[in-house]
Amino acid sequence: MKDKCGSAGVGNFPDAFNMYDIATGCKYSIPASGLETFEVFSALNHVKGKDRIKNVFCDNYSSYKRAIKELRATYEPSQPGVHHSNAIIERQNLDIIYGTRVLLCAGGLPACFWPYATPYYCHIENIMQDDEGNSPWKARHGADFKGKVFPFGCGVHFLPAPTKGMNSKAAPSMSYGIFLGYRLAPGGKWNGQYIVADLSDFSGMSLNKDESETECYLYPHNTEQVVFGVADICFPLKPKYDRVNLTFDAQEEIHRSDLTYDMFGKPELVQFGDADVAEAEAANPIKPPEPESDPLADEGAQESIPPIKQEPRFFIDAANRKYPADEYGNKIIKTSTRPPEIDTTVWGLYSKTQKKEWIEWKKRQTQRIKDEEERNKGAAARPKV
Repeated sequence: MKDKCGSAGVGNFPDAFNMYDIATGCKYSIPASGLETFEVFSALNHVKGKDRIKNVFCDNYSSYKRAIKELRATYEPSQPGVHHSNAIIERQNLDIIYGTRVLLCAGGLPACFWPYATPYYCHIENIMQDDEGNSPWKARHGADFKGKVFPFGCGVHFLPAPTKGMNSKAAPSMSYGIFLGYRLAPGGKWNGQYIVADLSDFSGMSLNKDESETECYLYPHNTEQVVFGVADICFPLKPKYDRVNLTFDAQEEIHRSDLTYDMFGKPELVQFGDADVAEAEAANPIKPPEPESDPLADEGAQESIPPIKQEPRFFIDAANRKYPADEYGNKIIKTSTRPPEIDTTVWGLYSKTQKKEWIEWKKRQTQRIKDEEERNKGAAARPKV
């Protein structure tokens, strides 16, 4: 699910696991941070819940085999190079991709928001009823879906999650945001929670269809209270999306002539050579600062400078609560393995395998520095002949 530049989706999800239950007709799409065995096992186990998987049809990827073995299920691989041997899931993959494209375009969201659009599309397909009132959701869970149905990307009023910050007492208790989907519990069940992003999170986004996920930061709310606004069904992001992607003036502004572009048509930074740096330094020479005279030194005064008192560091969350912070301003969590020099946001984007590799590398680096210091001390203490 990466874009043409190889970038991941929102939340740093480069891959997605699509699953189809042949018995009930339910389909699921789980965004994943990689194709490792743990990621495959987590996706399958989340969809399985307390049920039992009897047989799995998939391709011959090694991590799939190991994950299915961990689930104690039988494994039936497809024939390599013969597409009709796995035609059922390939047809579901195409259906999910086409549906995701329609949802993103209709809601006015860039393509990098597919980690929200693909699960939403699968869920809507599962709860759709036929002429007899049956649905894949009812076939698996034994009852119809009890929640409200909201279009993807529409504007809704919602009650903010307390962990994301509360509105002031004089302001309305409900905020206005963009509907992004449903939060499903293990086993594909619904726990009554919706996923909504505050409208202010989209402030400053270009909404270009090819926007990178690094430019689309979101802090979605998991909330149980969501209602339509006065305008009923509307898509607040759609007008800007159409103006940016469907008008010549907006496209000309994006591809303005004073920028250089890479092979994919993306703006890139201009690289300056040594000659350019030398020319700039010659035109604007940097004068060294003049030493300031110390009046106390002229008078022979010898006063000691009092040490600077270090103020305690605190991390303040969205609810205005204080927590102890390290020297980099990050919240200190006793059970966390995050090194202090790495930001919490960056550390959260790493997979478990990447975190483990980084910690092991840090240990080797620390041990190497200690060994080098001991060798230097031994060399200094050794008498010279």
